[in-house]
Amino acid sequence: MGNFKSFVSKYKHAWLFVVFFFGIMPWFDLLEKYITEDSDYTVLHVKLDDKIPFHEIFAIPYVLWYFYFVFTAVYLFFVSVKDFYKFGAYIMIGMAICLFTCTVFPNGQDLRVKSFPRQNFMTDIVNKFYTTDTPTNVFPSMHCFNSIVFAVSLNHCEKIAKSKFKWFILIFTVTLSILIMLSTVFIKQHSVVDVYAAIVLGIILYPLIYTEESKKLINKYKKDSPKEKVN
Repeated sequence: MGNFKSFVSKYKHAWLFVVFFFGIMPWFDLLEKYITEDSDYTVLHVKLDDKIPFHEIFAIPYVLWYFYFVFTAVYLFFVSVKDFYKFGAYIMIGMAICLFTCTVFPNGQDLRVKSFPRQNFMTDIVNKFYTTDTPTNVFPSMHCFNSIVFAVSLNHCEKIAKSKFKWFILIFTVTLSILIMLSTVFIKQHSVVDVYAAIVLGIILYPLIYTEESKKLINKYKKDSPKEKVN
């Protein structure tokens, strides 16, 4: 009993997982259940989408998103309570905004390929997503928004910031997040509009979550900016 109390006391920030799995996820599941291909929703499809070819190779970074999510959440949970709270606030506020948007503005896409140009294990993965994931509730892209959150949260973690591998981690996480965002349009899970919206949302929420870091960036920009000469 003593060990249990000690565990609860040490990891009381686990309540964020409860909010996520019993608040955010049920909301998402309800939208997936009630806003389907047969529903009345706005189709998001722009000309740029038609210029982007389908390629199943991007199924790999798309799937890596799930491992990225688990790693980020678990790592921050055990390494830094403060950074975990910021991560939790960032991802859940953002996802709540995405879900609210889909609730009041039902949306979807019609970009999925009718037949695959090749047959291999990667097209099998894409086909699995096509059959299990509805083409609705896509704006903004939660897949893309969360990828931004993962990279930002990890690179703002104090332990990583002090690590001798911080530059490698920065390059790796940013590259992975970019590949994941690209994957959503190359396997035709999202329109570029969904991706743009996710990026904008990530930028808007960043200074609200990382206020101190944002002030430092602004001050550094002001300091580095050339001053106007006074005649």
